[in-house]
Amino acid sequence: MSLGVTFHKARPAVEFRQLVQERGGDMHALPADAFAPAGLSIRTVIVVIPC
Repeated sequence: MSLGVTFHKARPAVEFRQLVQERGGDMHALPADAFAPAGLSIRTVIVVIPC
């Protein structure tokens, strides 16, 4: 998922962060060059929401 979800102030991003927090989840930023081997320069996070 885009790193923007961790800081954007738009309502969908804010509500998503709240949902993750309410469900005991967490967001883990990947290294900036995580997709460099594929020729991509994109910042991403892994979102973990427990079942």
